[in-house]
Amino acid sequence: MTDNEQRLRDLAEKATPGPWHVTARGGMGFDVDPIEQGGRGMCYRLADAAYIVACDPQTLLALLQTITDLRAQVIALQTALDVAEVS
Repeated sequence: MTDNEQRLRDLAEKATPGPWHVTARGGMGFDVDPIEQGGRGMCYRLADAAYIVACDPQTLLALLQTITDLRAQVIALQTALDVAEVS
């Protein structure tokens, strides 16, 4: 796991669980809220709010796990290829 991946994992594990949603503030920006928890963040751009909501902790942790799993598969395939080349 890279340092960036570990940093993201640490942040996601400490964050309020999702899913999250965006609510318009009537021309004053957008609230970003966990659906079932208290707390609120605010963004001035819808694109920023949508990005934050899409990167809720469960989604980020799932992506990080996929990266870990794919790396393990690459190592297994490299090992199998090395064994086949020696044989």
